[in-house]
Amino acid sequence: IGRYHNYPDRFQGDLDEVTVWNRSLGLAELNYTKHRSLNGGEDGLVAWWRFDEGGGTEATDSTTSARVASLISSPEWVTSTAPVVLSPVAGSALVTDGVDDQVVMPHTDALNTLPLTVMAWVKTSQRTGVFPGIVTKYLANSANGYAIALDSGRVAPWYYVNGSRFVFPGFTGPNDRFIADNQWHHVAFVVDATSARTFIDGQLANTTPWT
Repeated sequence: IGRYHNYPDRFQGDLDEVTVWNRSLGLAELNYTKHRSLNGGEDGLVAWWRFDEGGGTEATDSTTSARVASLISSPEWVTSTAPVVLSPVAGSALVTDGVDDQVVMPHTDALNTLPLTVMAWVKTSQRTGVFPGIVTKYLANSANGYAIALDSGRVAPWYYVNGSRFVFPGFTGPNDRFIADNQWHHVAFVVDATSARTFIDGQLANTTPWT
């Protein structure tokens, strides 16, 4: 979280409510979920980092698996202003500095999933850097993994099964999927056997078939 693989450029901005699911959520379910605090036992929910610890050097997955991620180089804990409007208590969020901050979760096979849904609340003004990662999972030199990252302030997701089977949505222009306006945005990447869909703020922004 906050970096793609070993790329030097990190994500700069606020991160909150990161979830990974082992099924493809539909539009109605995305919109229902994004404004609610979950209970951790939802169908298909593999990992959920709420970032509500408010301090310390670890962030714990709020599913029953309780996987612990390590905070690298001291991302800043702040009071969250993400619009999770039906959350009963204002929690915290993480701010990563775009230099050396990231959150690292050790490998687990449960995160190697297809179908897949990855979601997060993000706030950023970052428009430079080489693929600063928001949520990514990739094994070095494998051509296998997935990511949501930024490209000139635009949401840039992909999923690779291998070097010949992948989905990598392109852009139609400089404003396509642009979110670097220093406002909170909900981003979601949904992949199944037919295609990958990118959602921003609960609206479908792109559909890309498998290569």
